[in-house]
Amino acid sequence: MLKTAFEFFLDVLFPKFCLSCRGEGTFLCPHCRDLIQIRAPICFVCERRSPGGEICDPCKPKTRLRRFIAPLEYHNRLVRELIHALKYRNLIEIGEILTPFLVESLKLYQIEVPPEAILVPIPLHAKRQRERGYNQSSLITSVLARELKLPTDEKLLARTKFSKPQMEIKRAEDRLKNVAGVFTASPETRGKRIIVVDDVSTTGATLEEAAKTLKEAGAKQVWAMTLAR
Repeated sequence: MLKTAFEFFLDVLFPKFCLSCRGEGTFLCPHCRDLIQIRAPICFVCERRSPGGEICDPCKPKTRLRRFIAPLEYHNRLVRELIHALKYRNLIEIGEILTPFLVESLKLYQIEVPPEAILVPIPLHAKRQRERGYNQSSLITSVLARELKLPTDEKLLARTKFSKPQMEIKRAEDRLKNVAGVFTASPETRGKRIIVVDDVSTTGATLEEAAKTLKEAGAKQVWAMTLAR
């Protein structure tokens, strides 16, 4: 009861507005939510439509990932604004609003997640996490874990090298260099099926580096899930 009263007090002092239509009460109202389309799964490498987000046969040698799920289009202005607010404006509630799109995508395209899979958020470097105060990928992962009834383990993957934010780098080849060697994986990774979780995939460099690190540590299989691409 105290929590409800406190939340009511915050809503009075700091009312929420839909980031699209400015309607009061939530950061994404039901009407504007219905305007966001769930996109069909694609191959992580060639971006052709792929049933279940599987990596197509010609592209398998080019990536360590075996499936890629990203239901939203980052070029959509509203999606981009919501994710930006989640990452940089401390509006962590948006993680609860956007992550269900991932769950809906899995159901819509009948993608069965391995019951033994472990969800692993893409980690921030300790310095950046101190600056931001939270890791948006961890927020998304916690919602996914609850909805999919899967375990999470943030100790399997660590970011040990500080690097520039990928969004500040334009060229794909420079993004690859920027994240090269930034992760380390725990020996406990061996033999496990892992789903790495992040907010956005643009060139895919961060996800690929994470998958490479996990596979080299002995992971049996690595999938990736992001809110948008």
